[in-house]
Amino acid sequence: RVSVEARQSEILPLTCHRAEPLGALRPFTMKTRIEILPKYGLVASLDILGYKQLIRTQSTQRIVPIIQESFIDTVKKTSEGWKQLARGPFRDYVPKYLIFSDSILLTSQLPQNELRQRAPVFILFCQQLMANLFAQGLPLRGAVSVGQYYLSERPPIFAGLSIVEAHELANSLELAACALTLTAEKALQPWLPKPLLEYYAVPIKANGNQNLYLLDYFYLLKAQVGGCRQKVIDSFSAHNKGIPNDVIRKVNNTVEFFEHCENKIDAAKPKASCPVRQID
Repeated sequence: RVSVEARQSEILPLTCHRAEPLGALRPFTMKTRIEILPKYGLVASLDILGYKQLIRTQSTQRIVPIIQESFIDTVKKTSEGWKQLARGPFRDYVPKYLIFSDSILLTSQLPQNELRQRAPVFILFCQQLMANLFAQGLPLRGAVSVGQYYLSERPPIFAGLSIVEAHELANSLELAACALTLTAEKALQPWLPKPLLEYYAVPIKANGNQNLYLLDYFYLLKAQVGGCRQKVIDSFSAHNKGIPNDVIRKVNNTVEFFEHCENKIDAAKPKASCPVRQID
């Protein structure tokens, strides 16, 4: 059992117990107290929509490799963009990730003065991951935040206000999309990578719509067969998940967002010029 009490400006204290039979837990003391120093950077909290339906129809042994392969493909497809937008070797900038059931946590530690260089690449990584998993029938919703967080691999601990903010916003979204928290929007405002984002009236649980920046990952899916509605239905119903009634609203909202992004792409295409008829 791990008990954690963290504040944004404090070192994270940790109390551990050995893994023993139930009822026989007793605390042990460590020669050196574990101190997890706060980190600063970008955080993304993502979760797989329709996961409960998914695990009823598919084995974990089949789903986990899909997620792993999507991560590998995401690294591959974003590596060139990463080299162009960030300094240093590509391996130094790959986000750390943690997968727990239907939840995915991405983190990228960085100094505040490197937000301008790394934020676009982190967003590009999230975009590509969302597109890859969507194409594999695992649509995601999520949010990106900026700030302090605590992360430890051994023992596994993740905490911090930035993680909480991203998680809360992600859980409130009523579509398959990834939004910037207001904290992230404010921190990135001077150099917001707007070509990668779409300012949109986002459907929020119990609160109507809220204008937020969403990651525009639709352009990565445009080459797929089918229109916007067919793409969304195929992803939400893949792996024999079906589409229960409580998910229909998310499907329709995602379709509307895709159609909005598609219209933006079409509007940006150069117009065909009409030939000028010569008068004899």
